[in-house]
Amino acid sequence: MAAALTPLAALLLFMGAPVTEAPARDGKDRESLEEFLARARLKQAEVFARLGQELDALVKRLEALPLPPSAQARDGLVEECVALGAEATPLFVRWLDPGDAALEKERFRARQLAVALQRMDTRAATAELLNLAAKGSNEGRLLAVRVLELSQDSERVRPELLGLYRTASGQVRSTLLRALLKLSSSDTALLDEVFSGDDASLRDVALGALAEGRVAEAEERVHRLLADTAKGPTHAAALLAYYQAQPDLAGPTHVKELIALAASAQVGTATRIAIVDALPLFVETTSNDLRRALEPVLTSADLKLAESARVVLARLGDRTIKRDLLRPYDELIDNSPKWSQAFFRRAEVLRRVGDYKDAEKDYRTALQLGKNEPNSQPDTYIGLARCAALQGHFKEAAEWLEKAPIQLAQLKAYAGDPDFAKLKASKYGDVFRSDP
Repeated sequence: MAAALTPLAALLLFMGAPVTEAPARDGKDRESLEEFLARARLKQAEVFARLGQELDALVKRLEALPLPPSAQARDGLVEECVALGAEATPLFVRWLDPGDAALEKERFRARQLAVALQRMDTRAATAELLNLAAKGSNEGRLLAVRVLELSQDSERVRPELLGLYRTASGQVRSTLLRALLKLSSSDTALLDEVFSGDDASLRDVALGALAEGRVAEAEERVHRLLADTAKGPTHAAALLAYYQAQPDLAGPTHVKELIALAASAQVGTATRIAIVDALPLFVETTSNDLRRALEPVLTSADLKLAESARVVLARLGDRTIKRDLLRPYDELIDNSPKWSQAFFRRAEVLRRVGDYKDAEKDYRTALQLGKNEPNSQPDTYIGLARCAALQGHFKEAAEWLEKAPIQLAQLKAYAGDPDFAKLKASKYGDVFRSDP
């Protein structure tokens, strides 16, 4: 049976060095331990030098890309970075800190290298990343922490980040909190500290991390915040996102408390409408209890909010309300059959009540009628993308988003839209071109 390799011999073999030893005989011809170590260090230096040259070349190519770059060019270079392998990760870290006076191309380079590191095993770079998280420029610290939140070395990383969190402030502190909860969502002491504290922005960060991680174990604490009439309205959007991520956690009591937030003047109009629009996630049919809870919303002076409540009831099966909702838009089309916006407005209502196929027909008619109008109809393209995504036609949805006459920043923002959640998780999700 062959003798097992020593750890050093295994290291040399891993790095591609020949592992040979002279016959033992009287012991004088065998390679000494010191010589073996020297050979290992030399081989490691050679490997690092080669990887460093390859990474430097990739960095130059990243910085040479025109901004904003094409997704294909950017993603291709990120893939090449990932292909360098885990042993190269310590070499990435010096490029992660663009400095306080960095050019945009340098910031772009740092962000893309962080994207690559997020997909790699960074245990070999843990020490360097922790040092950057502690001592780098503001952006360098943020990027290091975002990489570390996915670390496979959590037992080593988390105590260090917790120490930094205690003394940090602003965005760095928020990013550290997110990382801590990503690394260990079961830290109930930290959650209690944040939820009972005075910093509302940190509570929103914590809720966001719990929603993203779908942390059901935190529901009792989240529910206490939802039921808190003083703090709940401040966090209405984040609370909604948590229950949207895990709709099975929302029972009848939760639904009534969410509707109470929708009826609250302390909550912004957009969030109140979003809560109402999300109700079909939590209830399957209309009921007298639901109608009673929605009454303050149905009678709201805010016409858009009141209409949202009627749309939800129609979506949940109230045919009378559905006919009443569509009647003015049917009349508008009868009176203005060549006006693109008439069809667009009816399409919006049809989509919201769940009639996606009929909505698609109206959106397409709006595009056809409006092709010679000065308005480029970006919302019509987005409406078609929503209908496709909500029916599971993800390739088609991505194509409509690509065609939409909108800025890249607007496209990225749709990545957080609940209508596009399944599209984002599909193989066509790179349409949103999200960066860390």
